[in-house]
Amino acid sequence: MSLSINDLQPAEFWRHFQKITSIPRGSGNEGAVRDYIISIAKEHGLSFNVDGKGNLVVSKNGTAGYEHGPVVILQGHLDMVCEKNKGIEHDFTKDPIKLKIEGDYLRAQDTSMGADNGVGVATSLAIMVSKDMPHPPLEFLFTVEEEVGLNGAKFLTSDFLKGRIMLNLDSEQEGDFFVGCAGGLDGEIRINIDREDVPANMAPFLVKASGMKGGHSGLEIDKGHANAIKVLNRFLWNIIKDIDIKIENFSGGSKRNAIAREAESLLWVPEDKVTVLEEKIEHWEKVFRKEFGKTEPDLVIKLSRHSEDITKKVFSGKCAMTLMNVLYAMPHGVVTMSRDIPELVETSTNLGIVKTERNEVILTLNHRSSSGTAILEVAEAIESLANLAGVKYVRGPGYPGWQPDLDSKILNISRETYKKLFNKEANIKAIHAGLECGIIGEKFSGMDMISFGPTMHGVHSPDEKLFIPSIEPFWKFVAELLKNVK
Repeated sequence: MSLSINDLQPAEFWRHFQKITSIPRGSGNEGAVRDYIISIAKEHGLSFNVDGKGNLVVSKNGTAGYEHGPVVILQGHLDMVCEKNKGIEHDFTKDPIKLKIEGDYLRAQDTSMGADNGVGVATSLAIMVSKDMPHPPLEFLFTVEEEVGLNGAKFLTSDFLKGRIMLNLDSEQEGDFFVGCAGGLDGEIRINIDREDVPANMAPFLVKASGMKGGHSGLEIDKGHANAIKVLNRFLWNIIKDIDIKIENFSGGSKRNAIAREAESLLWVPEDKVTVLEEKIEHWEKVFRKEFGKTEPDLVIKLSRHSEDITKKVFSGKCAMTLMNVLYAMPHGVVTMSRDIPELVETSTNLGIVKTERNEVILTLNHRSSSGTAILEVAEAIESLANLAGVKYVRGPGYPGWQPDLDSKILNISRETYKKLFNKEANIKAIHAGLECGIIGEKFSGMDMISFGPTMHGVHSPDEKLFIPSIEPFWKFVAELLKNVK
């Protein structure tokens, strides 16, 4: 007999998790899921407030014996990263996520699932409606647009919250307590397009690099995953030496904070060189598979004749080489490792998106670092590269990191609670990703914070999966921790 999500425990958590996955909630489209939470708050007589950005806070009084305890904030974000496999029909603005259980894992059918941060939202909802869980006064903070730059947290004002203890429910390994995070900075390179007519005796082909795993540009930047944009560009950079190809457009990636899984370019190829091009594709596919080994076993490069959306206007030779040289020289991946915390990435940069518009090619970048000066160095290095290439670099918005405080009161209570529950120590870590803790800590003076969650893998991609056996210990820990805050 196959297991259903309705059979899983704790039932209230899974009920809400299943419900919110049925509600579209891509970044900027959180209205429906926010309305659902408000309906639950009203049903249970809880007060709530929504700010001008769409952030929501719901308040619940402390239970008997905890009425005068410190206010604890449980925080998560409403939005999710919307990614799907190529060729899959799924409209993230209206279609529900299709869930399936595979062994010990819950995942979605060919799309991202939104466990990041559906887990945090469902946990808060389950506690909001609980009748028998002892706890101090609570504030449930639901932020918006986390996945596109922590925009909701940036909008928060100092009078929106009363609490100064916060449990951020947005981490991805049960038993890990995060007490610090990286800050982030976005950037763009803009390359003006100089076009010319397609020479005679050339045919249009679409070349695609796909099958790569991608993943979170912070959490998985050190896993050796290939960036499809870099793979395709390296191929083009090499073959243009032997084949006089012309480029009409180049595109790849879909999120600034996700490692690009696919990239494609519309090429014009001399009719008498098509066979040579096919041979080079076969050669370079083998090269890439060998170099990336076990990390990208499904990497493929495919060539197909193309007839749609053809302008017959291609990049000039100089423009094409500028683009390819910039892409090749552009750093991507780990820049430095932490000198203080073993195995922690300190600084990285992600080449997330390349898109061809009418008059320019835009490269979207996402830099991360736990060092405020190191992240500026990365941005300045890329600005220097842009200057050398004669193209424009625009530094985008940033957000602060979160400096660890190992003497934190909530951290010490959390460690003691975890040790008593499970007879083992929790792992104390910092994370190479942007957490809203960095911004919230800066906005609310004296905020004492910790971040934790159940185990999940492959977030921000269709490979996302939630480890079902990690939910019960996660839930037990949250309940016991709230009981111990007095």
